[in-house]
Amino acid sequence: MRRRGRGAPVTTETNGNGGNGAGSGFGVLVVDDDPEWGGRMARMLSVGGSRVVVTSSGDGALALMAQWPVDVVLVDEELSGTSGFDLTRRIRESHGDIPVVMMTGHETTAVTEAAEQAGAIACMTKPFNFDALAALLESLPRPAA
Repeated sequence: MRRRGRGAPVTTETNGNGGNGAGSGFGVLVVDDDPEWGGRMARMLSVGGSRVVVTSSGDGALALMAQWPVDVVLVDEELSGTSGFDLTRRIRESHGDIPVVMMTGHETTAVTEAAEQAGAIACMTKPFNFDALAALLESLPRPAA
């Protein structure tokens, strides 16, 4: 995977499998300042049938949300320039109907509580099993066609 500049989005469309996988039809925004993890998430989710865009910054995420149909946002707890908690709050204020899932490298009760207070619907510890993410996505309301 080619490394991109900070905040530059990477878009991955579905793989043409008919969208019968986890998260089928979802527009997923992944916000993580680790390009390797962001690329990994994009590959896993696009194979599952989702439309995926990845950015490394909070400002990039908000700009993409203004231009691209997003159904769920996966936000890393630690971002350059802002925290995942702050970004989650900003997303909930401006796009209250879009669920946010916090990703963290070190989940503790304090992190989980802070994520919930910020408005996240779940907190997942990285690296997480894709099946766990797929189950979470499948539990969300389906996006309008």
